Amino acid sequence: MKQEKIDEIPKKKSNIFGLLKPYKKSIITLLILTITSSALGLIIPKIIARAIDAYTQKQFIIYDFVLEFGIIMILIFIFTYIQNIFQIYTSEKVAKDLREKITDKVSRQDYLFIEKITPAKLLTNLTSDIDSIKLFISQAIVSLVSSVIIVI
Repeated sequence: MKQEKIDEIPKKKSNIFGLLKPYKKSIITLLILTITSSALGLIIPKIIARAIDAYTQKQFIIYDFVLEFGIIMILIFIFTYIQNIFQIYTSEKVAKDLREKITDKVSRQDYLFIEKITPAKLLTNLTSDIDSIKLFISQAIVSLVSSVIIVI
């Protein structure tokens, strides 16, 4: 009887974006920070190009160049720093919530289910799978958005 119950458990198809729906605001904030820091990084070549043009025309004023360059560098540092903190916070929050959901589901299962799934597979789901999701949130999303912005 117990064996039939185990086989009746429906298999859900899930994807990474489905897991991130509850964290939509955090992901959007992370994307905005990424876009801002990437866009600021694209201003630096324009500043350098203007400085080269001004130098060749004998109108180069080093104070203006250093001030403009310094302000952009400080803004890039601030936005990148905030982005990194927010990345870590969001990824840890998602990982914690996923671990709690998995632990809650496992704790409601009977012994035969645990034996069929195997403790090793459960441990894998609680550690490496969630760490992979955490890594995706903390690095892949930001890298993808940054790459798209630089290409555009």
